[in-house]
Amino acid sequence: MGLIDSIFPPLVAGLIRSIPLSPRRPRDLLRCNGTHHGKYYVKTGYHLFRESHDRAYASCSGMDIKPPSYWNAIWSAKGAPRCRDMIWRACKGVLPVKYVLSARGIVQDTICPVCGMAEESISHAIMHCSEAMAVWFASPLAVRVPNQDHQQFSYWFVELISKCDDEWASSLLCSIAWAIWLRRNRKVFNDYLLSVDQTLQVALSMGLAIDSVNNVNDGEAVPVTWQRSSQGIIKINFDAAYSTERGAGYGMVARDNDGLLLAAATYYVGPTLDAMMAEAACMRWSMNLCKDHGFQSLVLETDCLLLHQAWSAKSVPHSYVGVLLEDCRLLASSFSILSMCHVKRQCNQVADFMSKLAYSMQDNVWIEDGPPGLNTILSADLCIPSVMSAGLFYMTSATFK
Repeated sequence: MGLIDSIFPPLVAGLIRSIPLSPRRPRDLLRCNGTHHGKYYVKTGYHLFRESHDRAYASCSGMDIKPPSYWNAIWSAKGAPRCRDMIWRACKGVLPVKYVLSARGIVQDTICPVCGMAEESISHAIMHCSEAMAVWFASPLAVRVPNQDHQQFSYWFVELISKCDDEWASSLLCSIAWAIWLRRNRKVFNDYLLSVDQTLQVALSMGLAIDSVNNVNDGEAVPVTWQRSSQGIIKINFDAAYSTERGAGYGMVARDNDGLLLAAATYYVGPTLDAMMAEAACMRWSMNLCKDHGFQSLVLETDCLLLHQAWSAKSVPHSYVGVLLEDCRLLASSFSILSMCHVKRQCNQVADFMSKLAYSMQDNVWIEDGPPGLNTILSADLCIPSVMSAGLFYMTSATFK
């Protein structure tokens, strides 16, 4: 490690150290960057060319070109299609507010028709207007809109959605934005301004309708709480926290079929190439811990759908993730029973808590007794769904205050 630090700058040295090393010592492979599978296809070249062209055009024209992850956050939000479409148009800058219409020579008056106090830009109409701010704050999420008028709605909303772990809250955020826009249009075209309560009723009814649709699968309700394992099976919840600034932290929790804690662990890795690799490395780390503690019959739970799909696929990804998954398949032979399933994020809150704890408690293992704060989540996992839902609502509301 000292040699790497002496040759390369700190940032590059950290990325080199983050490359996963396998005890199998597989042969080196060439892979294509920008894909999870590591293979090059014609569409891969097309996407790479478009990204390069957009960056070059943005630097010359001063345009704000947003990365794919930005748009993924919008389209993956749990909102109604009409709500997400409105938010997409707002983030693209094509929502027909008076400022946009004036720039195209359609109207001359640019004053906000709702508050009559400022120019109606997209950010003002949905975010900074005093009437819009009242709706956001009066909602069950109690969202406080920042006072900075220069802050764009697009970045503020995407950041809000990205921090939201609850599907109900994510759906409600989209519905509130749509209801505020509906309220504005009622004022423009019908000269009638909905009250704050009426606007929230529209948003809540939209959110509840979407929630009922998302929780139905072939006539059966989709479980939204943690489920106990079968007799004699140990359930392992694992998760990786990742940020470009702080790197990756791993968290793991092992429970028996009664939901009693057997072990919990945290591990801080530091710089990591991407979130997907952090999830795969966390899986390998969790399996190694289980092997060291003599656990033999396991079911692994992850909230990372891409990881579950890669594990279930017949072909191995041509990437670092593939190397890590091959290590996990080799480790699987050490257990008498091992399976893996994908769960919703609210079913994996214990592992999420531990992974974030890894940033402050970097390398720890607890046996039959976890760190402060974990027992509250463990107890909530064993509660009936109605109590659990109330707990989720409380935590979500507190997040946005």
